[in-house]
Amino acid sequence: MDTARDVGGEILNHACPVSRTAELPNCKSIALLGMNGALNPPQEREFVEEYGILMFTIWDIEEQGVEAIAKKVIKHCWTKGVEKVVLHTDLDCMDQGFVPGVTTPETGGMTPREMIKFVRTFARQGIDAYVITECSPVYDPANNAARVAVRLAMDVMGTIANPNGKGRV
Repeated sequence: MDTARDVGGEILNHACPVSRTAELPNCKSIALLGMNGALNPPQEREFVEEYGILMFTIWDIEEQGVEAIAKKVIKHCWTKGVEKVVLHTDLDCMDQGFVPGVTTPETGGMTPREMIKFVRTFARQGIDAYVITECSPVYDPANNAARVAVRLAMDVMGTIANPNGKGRV
């Protein structure tokens, strides 16, 4: 979830970026998608609830579908008074079979097709920045994680350039 308050007293740890973002005075809405795995401690879930972060697990996505979850996220994040939207993809919410080169690999995560659908939907709504993190090529001799990251970035840029296009060749 990356919502740790700190890790061993260190507040600028790779497990804390959502926490630091939520604490910014100009951050109005945060949504987390694809949370998965037993490594997420209860304190991080408590942070999510305390800060009103909208969170959907991989099981929520499986049960409700990408389209239904995307609509809820859009309603939460693209609200009146929100000036800028930053889309952030942390690759470790995806299944390690597709992106083995991440720092915290988990089985049972999102597929590239689900992630592409999400990022294109959000890019179509209008975003001001797109960030991809947790790509660790040193753990991925075939470079699959980097390939997925490039595909996501290309789909976001293509959707921004042609929001009414189908994104197909």
